Amino acid sequence: MSDTPHHPKLAALDRVWEKEREQYLIRGRYGNLKAPRKLRGCVIMLGVPFFLSIIALFLFVPWERSYLERGFYILIASAVAVILAVFSRLEFTKAKELAKAEAAYLKRRELLAKRLRSGQIS
Repeated sequence: MSDTPHHPKLAALDRVWEKEREQYLIRGRYGNLKAPRKLRGCVIMLGVPFFLSIIALFLFVPWERSYLERGFYILIASAVAVILAVFSRLEFTKAKELAKAEAAYLKRRELLAKRLRSGQIS
């Protein structure tokens, strides 16, 4: 039996995981693939709507304007905030799915390695 870490069956499992992992990756600003992160998704999902509402309320809306105009500016800022929150929620969800899939892969890999070490599989 060959050394467990370099066994062809483990290598095949690793290749399958790399292909599966690619479906969870997201494109960065310059088109490169990267793993989604839960923290970034949460910060954007919770922080951006709050700050956009504050900016819309105090900076972009002069108090001399009518209630209708102020409401329009706040509505636009809120719509942008909701759109950003939806996209960050997608990243957060993908990060959770990636973590779950990776845990399943590591469990399968450990089980296969244990079976190879014990000689149940050659």
